[in-house]
Amino acid sequence: YNSSLVADCVNYGTMFGTSNCAGIAGRCEENSITKNSINYGEVKANNVVGGGVVGANMFDSLVTNCINYGRVTGLHYIGGVVGETEYSTVSYCKNFGTVICTESSDGTGGIVGTTDVNTPGATSYILYCENYGNIKAETYAGAIGGILGSAPVSYTHLRAHETSAH
Repeated sequence: YNSSLVADCVNYGTMFGTSNCAGIAGRCEENSITKNSINYGEVKANNVVGGGVVGANMFDSLVTNCINYGRVTGLHYIGGVVGETEYSTVSYCKNFGTVICTESSDGTGGIVGTTDVNTPGATSYILYCENYGNIKAETYAGAIGGILGSAPVSYTHLRAHETSAH
């Protein structure tokens, strides 16, 4: 949870949850690192925050060199790699899975669903990431993107450098 290390993990199972649902780690906080991990399983977040690898990546945490191949579905803040990141970094990650927001797409992205929702003045980084998966909102599509779904500009200064979507 806090200051944890999750490394070199692989998931093949299907994950079902209401929030902070993910293939590898549901929620990582305060200087946690998730690296070199792969998700092949389906992730079904029945409420908010679902990610192929990490659900919520919070407060000086890092998700790096991770890959998602699984389908990710949920209601809000849904990402191919990370559902929500606050004051943290996602780098060198790839998504090949389909990401589907089943209600309103408040942050649906190929790499990250949303950033810095609850942390005024925070800065998150998405660096050197690639999305190859399809991104879909089944109803209202207000915040959907190949790399990032939403970044509330009134709260954060997101810097996404050298990212590409295919």
